[in-house]
Amino acid sequence: MMAHLYNVYCDESCHLEFDQQPNMVLGAISAPRAVARHVSNLMRDIKRQHNLPPHFEVKWAKVSPGKLDFYLDILNLFFRIPDLRFRGVIAEKKNLNHAAWNHSHEEWYYIMYYLLLDALIDNRSEFAIYLDIKDDKGQPNRDKLRSYLCRHNHDFLQERIIRIQGVQSHEVELVQMVDLFIGTLAFANRKTGEAHPAQDVMVQALKELSHYSLLRSTPRGETKFNLFHWEAREAKGLSDV
Repeated sequence: MMAHLYNVYCDESCHLEFDQQPNMVLGAISAPRAVARHVSNLMRDIKRQHNLPPHFEVKWAKVSPGKLDFYLDILNLFFRIPDLRFRGVIAEKKNLNHAAWNHSHEEWYYIMYYLLLDALIDNRSEFAIYLDIKDDKGQPNRDKLRSYLCRHNHDFLQERIIRIQGVQSHEVELVQMVDLFIGTLAFANRKTGEAHPAQDVMVQALKELSHYSLLRSTPRGETKFNLFHWEAREAKGLSDV
């Protein structure tokens, strides 16, 4: 029997070590390859319906009152398509102590990516994983991440996790959709108390569509919209990841 091939699109927010943000948020959307192509076309259709050019880049940073209906349509699209799955990791940064665990911030970043992706992998399917490129030095780390995922999922010949590849977000609609989700999650978990009308509407819409608060982990078995809130352990010892 031919294995199902899934594309997995990933992005991250607030990943820098000293950016004064309380959480790093990683997100991934998984879809069968044919569904991914269909959703990309639907996103371009929504852009046209809102008088935006097909190459307009969907980004949380562009959410504004004038484009609020457009961004709400993108959120609704995800929940209309049964074969789209989202997984998010909200990683609290306040108690990070990389020296105690003998790793760098970059290594921790890829450990969080492992937590994000491992929950999406099963032994009946094949996966092509696409990460938004942040710099031109990331492929060795992406290769290492693939190696760990393959090993943990008994894909010793690296035949099921067929690639982890960097892509430019402005060229890939579903990476842009991930950006919108993780931006909404980061904003919801920032707890500043400041009023941002358009962003507040986006948070409320995602709460209602997902039926979750966004502030806690969802049940482990949740498949459509799965969240994991990670907190660093303060004491030195074995990592809990």
